[in-house]
Amino acid sequence: MAQLLNHSCEPNCFSREVGSGRVILAALRDIPAGEELTYDYRFSSAETLVCLCGSEKCRGTVNLREDVECNLV
Repeated sequence: MAQLLNHSCEPNCFSREVGSGRVILAALRDIPAGEELTYDYRFSSAETLVCLCGSEKCRGTVNLREDVECNLV
């Protein structure tokens, strides 16, 4: 399911584990009809994946880097 969400450094959704390997997505705020669902993937990787989300808070990468401080939800 997450593959259908667009990455954003300022997302409108977040995930939580709710049991044995189950994950839910929930809204961080009211999301108007027609607005894309976005999610901050925040995964670690040796490869740098460039972020093009356009947010004012964009950190420049989809994945986390040790040299960038991020406010995680």
